[in-house]
Order: sequence, then structure tokens, then C-alpha cells
Amino acid sequence: MSEDLTQIFLEELTELSEQLDDALLALRSDPTASDPLNAAFRSLHTIKGSGAMFGFIKLSEFVHRFETTFDLFRNGKAVITNEVIEISFRARDLISALLDPDATTLATAQATLEQLEHCLVAEIAPVPVPVPAADGTGFDFDLSSAAPAEEPMAADASSRRLTFGLIHGALGLGSRPDIILKDLMALGATGIVAMIDDLPPLDRMDPTECYVRWSMSLPPEVTEAQIEDVFGFHDAELTIEPADAPATSPVQEWTGESVHPTGGGFDLDRDAIGAAAPARTIPVKPADETAAAPSTPPPFEPPTAAAPRSAEASVRVAAEKLDMLMDQVGELVIAEARLTELAHVMSDQSLIALSEQITRLSSGLRTSTMSMRMVPFRQIVSRLRRLIVGLSEQLGKDIDFEVEGEDTELDKTMIEKLVDPLVHILRNSMDHGIEDAATRLALGKPATGKIKLTAVHSGNEVLVIIRDDGKGLDTNAIRQRGIERGIITADQSLPDERINALIFEPNFSTRTEVSELSGRGVGMDVVRKSIDGLRGGIEVKTARAEGTQITLRMPLTLAIVEGMLIQVGEEKFTVPLTSVKEIVDLPASKATCAMSDDFLDLRGSFVPFLRLRRLIGMPVNNTLPQVVIVVQAGTDEIGIVVDRIIGKSQTVIKQMSPLHENVRMVAGATILGDGGIALILDIYHLIELGRRMANDTRKSA
Repeated sequence: MSEDLTQIFLEELTELSEQLDDALLALRSDPTASDPLNAAFRSLHTIKGSGAMFGFIKLSEFVHRFETTFDLFRNGKAVITNEVIEISFRARDLISALLDPDATTLATAQATLEQLEHCLVAEIAPVPVPVPAADGTGFDFDLSSAAPAEEPMAADASSRRLTFGLIHGALGLGSRPDIILKDLMALGATGIVAMIDDLPPLDRMDPTECYVRWSMSLPPEVTEAQIEDVFGFHDAELTIEPADAPATSPVQEWTGESVHPTGGGFDLDRDAIGAAAPARTIPVKPADETAAAPSTPPPFEPPTAAAPRSAEASVRVAAEKLDMLMDQVGELVIAEARLTELAHVMSDQSLIALSEQITRLSSGLRTSTMSMRMVPFRQIVSRLRRLIVGLSEQLGKDIDFEVEGEDTELDKTMIEKLVDPLVHILRNSMDHGIEDAATRLALGKPATGKIKLTAVHSGNEVLVIIRDDGKGLDTNAIRQRGIERGIITADQSLPDERINALIFEPNFSTRTEVSELSGRGVGMDVVRKSIDGLRGGIEVKTARAEGTQITLRMPLTLAIVEGMLIQVGEEKFTVPLTSVKEIVDLPASKATCAMSDDFLDLRGSFVPFLRLRRLIGMPVNNTLPQVVIVVQAGTDEIGIVVDRIIGKSQTVIKQMSPLHENVRMVAGATILGDGGIALILDIYHLIELGRRMANDTRKSA
């Protein structure tokens, strides 16, 4: 297989594994539910077929045995228990490792499957299953428990005969006739015979072609949909005839063991077949319609009730190509801004009209490109559910994990970088926040704790909210720890939300003992650094004995935003337009630079403001009229004093170099229409700076 095709399989394997996770989690809550059981079976069946087709034989054989066990559950021959789900999760985690397994992985896979089979609680009929090969290279099939091969015999009128052959170089594409035959045996196929009338001489065989056809009797209860499942990933021709129709001769009775061509039979090991000859297709000969009895059914065709989606319905595109397209759209936006400015400078009406048309086109292209990068929040939900299940078992705490807003879309880069912060927050919530069952009952709470994860759009932001009903944060303990660490002083008066925010400081923990999950003070520091890197903010709300809520606020995209262009002296800056709440003139009484007086009275609410000139080290000019841009992030507000507002602009965000990573008030830079550079202000850090200024003012007062 080519590298591109293999990459497609690996991406599909990730999606199918997540679907399997969701199904197993649903079965954990309700083992009798049929929909998740069928979903788990479909995921396993697809992984098995795709794995064989793409040449991952060990993976395919492992999943085949895994799937066989779930087929027993689906057919009511065994009962799903918590132990089954636990072992199934371990088996699912082995799937990716079997892409290129070593001896240890194969041994672990074998042991896991044996554990899964041993925990079945109902009597089941033995079925052929793969076991590790003696040479350790993969899995062979153990047919000792399977029904012995039967002589072709007459069947009742209601049974049918299935004849099939693999075509179009199926062996070269990874098809395994032995696995197909085992699947058909699991459906109850009997009297399996191999038809070798199309078998060419050894020196003319093509190792990619399958020259053998097979015929067998099928029970009347086997449906066409079940047969379609078996052949879903194989290029084959099928014929269904009455069971008493004569089989094509000559035939070779199939017992599940390979017979070399020199012995008059066939060999399923295509590497042992002689030199390759020009490829040719050996189709199965359909029943002669003119000579067949009136009761002879037509050749088998898959049911058409649910027509497959057309190939044009969706196209898989590499993430790198989308990133490249986004970069090019960003450059187009910059060029469009320069064209617009040039058109107005030249006062050429035709050029202005052209620039307006290009502006509309670039805006539409920008919107379309950004929408292609958006992915639903559910992409990471299954991993978080697995985390909760594992921690619940590890800590001995029953947790009801609820998720809202799985369809909320975020930029793909945002989704990828959100996983680590959410993992750390959920681990802390499970370990620190949620009490054990006995404590919860003593407090009058339900024995089962609750964690709710919500993703929702708020304007051009995305809010991800994690809420638990645990014991809440101990503000006094956090304050004491902050004093011990020298982060705050004993006489420093801070509001509770500022004290609670200390949990995001590096190496900060109130735990005196280090456990496997927490106590080193690393997790929440990682959360803040990750969210800072996304130009987002964090809010913490807590109530003793009621729980904690952590809100992550992030922009919808990291590429292009609407910005307000401002000027201070000769320097230009950009403020994200979504953060701007209002614009007011700076009162003349505030023109002087008294730090203790840097507050605005906005309709009875005191809002601190920062003088941008002072922050960038520029001399203050009290003779110029100045304006205050009031920006907001969550419930916090701050004013930014600037000299002039230039207007609105499309802001293509360019990342700062590593040399400027410690400049906290700047989130990036953008290129203006005149070719100049404007720094993008980081609103969250400016608000934090204003909050500290307000606290210092209160302290001095």
C-alpha cells in the first residue's frame, strides 16, 4: 500500500477506535442496550476488514477474534458484564499497538482475548478463533473446536447454497479467504467445498489472484445483510442457489487446512504460489438463467434500502493543506487591505470599485476556509470519557460525567491544544474536588459525584466550562500556601477570585503528599500556559461544599480576527474587536498621571484604566485629547487609554518570535495595508495587570 493510502487507514482507525470507545461507554451504563452493541460490532467489523485490506494482518486477526466474541453478545449467546467492558477497553487499547507488534504485544493481545472469552457467563457453542502462531509471527486459526468438515449432502428445501469467488486481484489487496470462510462458518455454513476447475498450471499463477471458488450450504435464517457484512471489504462475485443445485466439479473438501497445489488441492499462502503471470480475473460463473428452475433466485445483490453516500459527498483533506490554504488566505487579506488603501489614496473610482469587489470575494473565501477548519467538540469527548472511567475505577469514586455542546465547532488547532488542559482539570476535579461516597452521603449529597462539561459559542469566543459538585476550593488553604511560597504577603488583601487563581501558579499545590494523580503543582500551571498560548483566559468560581466551576474562554480561530486599529504616538496597535465593550473620552480631570486616580466612573461602576503610553515607555503627552477603549473578558473590564482610533480592520495574526515570548501584553502582530506592523494587544493579560493595579491601590488606601 502507498503511504497516502496507509495514512487514510490510520486516520479512519482513529475515528473507528473513538466510535468503539463511545459504544463501550454506553454499554457500561446499559449492558442490555442493542444500539451501542451493534455500533461496537460494526466498528470492529470495519477495523477488521480495513486492516486486512491494507495489509495489517495481525491487527485484522486480533480484531476478528474480538469481533467474534461481540457477535456472541449480539446474538444473545453471552451476557455483557462490567468485567467484559473492562477487558474490552484493554483490548481496544491494543488495536493501534498491533499495527507493528512485537512479541510482548502479541502475548498481551492473546492473554487479553483469553480473559475476554473466560468471563463469558452463558454457555456458548465453540467457534473457530485465531490463536498465536507457534513461530510468534501472528495468529493461526484453531479449528479443533469447530465442527468437522461435512460431506456435501442434500438439505431441506428452505436452505440455500452460496457460491463465491474473489476477483480483481483480491489477494494482492489483502483479502484472506480463510477469514471469510471462518466468518461464514460462524453464520452456520456447512458442507464447504472448494471448486478448482479454474485452477491454472503452477507456472501461470498470479499470486495476487484467487483461482479457487467455494460453495456451501447456508441455514435459512441467514439474511442477505449478514452475508453482505462478511464480504463488505472484499471484491467478490456471489451466487445464491437452491441447496439441491449441483456443485461445479471438480471440488476439494475444505477442512480449514492448506493443501499445496502439488497435492491436487490449493494453498492459501500466496507467497508459496509460483512465479507471477499477467493478472487476469476469474469471475464466478453465475447460474444459467435460461436453464435454471423457476424457483432459482437471481444472483445475490446487496440490499438497496440505505444507499451509500456518493463519493463526492465528502473529501478527506490533509490538515497541512488546510493550514497552507489558511496561510494563503491570510496573505490575500493583507494584499486586499493594501489594494484598498492604495485605491483610496489614488482616488481612482474604477480601482476603488475593483478593490471593493476583491474585498467581498476575500471575505467569502476567508469565511469558507475558516469553516473548513472547524471541527466538532465531540472529537475529544470520547477520550475524556475514557479518562473519567479510568479515574473512577482508580479512585473508587462513582462519577456521572455529562457533556453538553458536543456539536459546538472549534478551530482544529484549538481542539488539539485543548486536550491537555481539560485532562488536568478533570484529574484535579476527580482527585481534589469530588468526595468519596461515604463523605458525600454524610453531607447529604448523592453518593455519585457529578462533573459537567459544556462547550458553547459566545459571540466570537468559545466557552468551555467544567463544573463539579465536589467540596469546592479551600480559599484559606490556598491563601496560606501562597504566603508560604512568597507569592503574596500576609498583609496583602485580595478578593477570593484572585486568591483562587493562585492554583495556576507554577509548582503550586495545597497537597502535603504527592499521589499518582496530583500533588506536584504541575497540572494547573500547564492549564494556564496552554490557554495563554491560545490567547484565552481562565475564570474560577467556587463555593464551599457546593463545587467548583472553571471556565476557559478562547477565540474561535487562531488565524484571522476582526480588529480595531489604534494609535499611540507613532505606534499602531490592534485590539480584538470582540473584546471591545465601549469607547469613551478620557475626562480632563484624568489627564494627569496619578496612579491612584486611574479609575473611570461608568454609570456607577468603577473601571480601572491603563495608559498605553506608560506601558510601552513612551512620554506622556497631556495636551492631546485621548480616548479610553473599555475592553471586557468574562466579567472583568478594563480601560485602555490611546491617542487615536483609526478604524476596523481584518487582522491576520502572525506569531511573535521566541525572543518576544515573555512580552505578556502582546499576543502577536499583523501586517497593515500600508506595509507597516501593528502589535496585537493581549486583552487577558492587560486585564490581569489592571486587576493588580486596583489591588495595589486598595492596599495603599
